[in-house]
Amino acid sequence: MSPLGAEEVERPAYPSEWSIAQVLSHLGSGAEIFRLYLASARTGAPAPEFEDFSEIWDVWNSKEPQDQTTEALAADAAFLDQLTAMSAAEQAQFSVDMFNGQTDLPGFLRLRVGELAVHTWDVLVALDPSATLAPDASALILPGLGELVARAGERSDDEVAVRVTTTDPAATFELTIGPDGPRLDEAHTDSATEATLSLPAEALVRLVYGRLGWGVSSGGCLAVPPCRTSEGSAYDAAIYVTILALTGLITFAIDQLIGIESNLGY
Repeated sequence: MSPLGAEEVERPAYPSEWSIAQVLSHLGSGAEIFRLYLASARTGAPAPEFEDFSEIWDVWNSKEPQDQTTEALAADAAFLDQLTAMSAAEQAQFSVDMFNGQTDLPGFLRLRVGELAVHTWDVLVALDPSATLAPDASALILPGLGELVARAGERSDDEVAVRVTTTDPAATFELTIGPDGPRLDEAHTDSATEATLSLPAEALVRLVYGRLGWGVSSGGCLAVPPCRTSEGSAYDAAIYVTILALTGLITFAIDQLIGIESNLGY
């Protein structure tokens, strides 16, 4: 992001009320917060609390846009340096109390990768409307989507099941919605569902994170008996409306779960 000029970093990002610099500032403050969690796991000190987050956000919010951009990259590099300095024993014993409960190292890293990948996309898509999530990041995030769906999705009086298949990587899930809330589980049988949604894994990640709205590329296909498929912007609208109806709008991102308000651009 360092080659971006002063005017470019003040352009709106995908969350339309955030500039590119503000999104990168969010990633920079996030790197500092994850360093606090990392220190807690390594030293046994108490996990950081909301007051600690608030102090970090205040500092980052006070920075100039160009400084938010460049210092975010430095903050992330500092987090990676601390992470790679961990011994094999520290990695094996890693456990930290986060907003979603006690978390091991893979879960900890999956949260950071999700935040980093999705918000990087928020920036890239503002510069290139065809941008997608990095495939390696999507593959890492995909196994943890079920937890986010269960935590963020809304309940419904109607019970509905949707079969979801992805490519790059290939996976099959069953998305169910009902009075007990939504679930996204690996599908092990050909159980009956009301619809089938087929799309790249990165598009499924963006859907769950609230980044598959109007006019945003999805690259997949939707089939609702009798089979209907469409492409381009018409397909994107069909995906959006159908998933709204079937899932009660799963659009909360990780940062919302720890108390940060975020406009998702709908």
